[in-house]
Amino acid sequence: MKKVMTMALALAGLAAQAGVTWWAVPAMSGEAKLPDKDPADGEKGGVVRIVMAKEEYEPGSFVVVADSDLGKTSFELSEFRNERGQALPASALDLKFVKVWYQNGNAWWSYFGDSGVRLCPELLVNDEDLIRVDTEKKANYARLVEPDGRRHEHWLNPPRQMDKRIFKHYRFPSCFLPMEGSFRDAKTLQPVALGKGERKQFLLTVHATKDTPAGAYRGVIQVKSKGEKVKSAVCEIPVAVRVMDFVLPPPKAYQHPEMDYYVNFYSYSSISHIMGWNGHDNDLAWKQLEATLADCVKHGQTMHWLRGNICDETERTLDIMQRVGMRTDVITGGG
Repeated sequence: MKKVMTMALALAGLAAQAGVTWWAVPAMSGEAKLPDKDPADGEKGGVVRIVMAKEEYEPGSFVVVADSDLGKTSFELSEFRNERGQALPASALDLKFVKVWYQNGNAWWSYFGDSGVRLCPELLVNDEDLIRVDTEKKANYARLVEPDGRRHEHWLNPPRQMDKRIFKHYRFPSCFLPMEGSFRDAKTLQPVALGKGERKQFLLTVHATKDTPAGAYRGVIQVKSKGEKVKSAVCEIPVAVRVMDFVLPPPKAYQHPEMDYYVNFYSYSSISHIMGWNGHDNDLAWKQLEATLADCVKHGQTMHWLRGNICDETERTLDIMQRVGMRTDVITGGG
């Protein structure tokens, strides 16, 4: 009788353990993935599929929901191996959480401003607590950690009547400096809170170098609650990555395929602009400019718009562009 009761209690414990459902969804989609609805373009229980050429970064995505409150839950990547047993290095896999926060009312469709705000799944982070979202006040708050360890929050979206960041046609964040040292994300993905019925999206980016062996790599994303696998039929999200055996050529002009297609960001990535965002730290600004341009190269953006007059800053910027793999045989800019 005692053994029967013990077994019954164990089975009851398993039944009480939360189940997790997932959908494989397009990494780029016209549908905003929000916490209160299932993804219309997702495949329930599907494989997260990524196809890529060598020297590419390509993303895959999935949405998860738990049927009870799991609290902080970890998402861990297994090894990814192809049919010949060759593995993708851990450095080639980057799993991030898609933070839903308040942006202007046009945010999902346009970069033009709007008087209202709406929830938008837009920010890729390793630590979801870097930004706190208050749905009652429709407000975002940034977590700041000072050098002495003090923590406090900054209100990110005050009404424009209270916002003193406007200077001519630029919007310098004099009241909040996102590139200052006190505002920093974690280096790797941290556990994410899974509340009952709350859908949450993740993005997995894979990098294949020219030396990555071609093939079909398979692995899983293990969902763990409090260090243990979620006890349900759904505890590992399958991922399939196909690396093709070629490198894509650089883009060419549509009507003149013999001519290079030039692409530039109309951006504010210059030392003077970055210093306006980091508290006027020149040494830090140069490090941040190099990191920004290196990230542009990862996304296929190999040209940089130089702003301002030709000066020593321009020469140093060109050195950085060459170092991170940008083109310098053609120079674009203005100011």
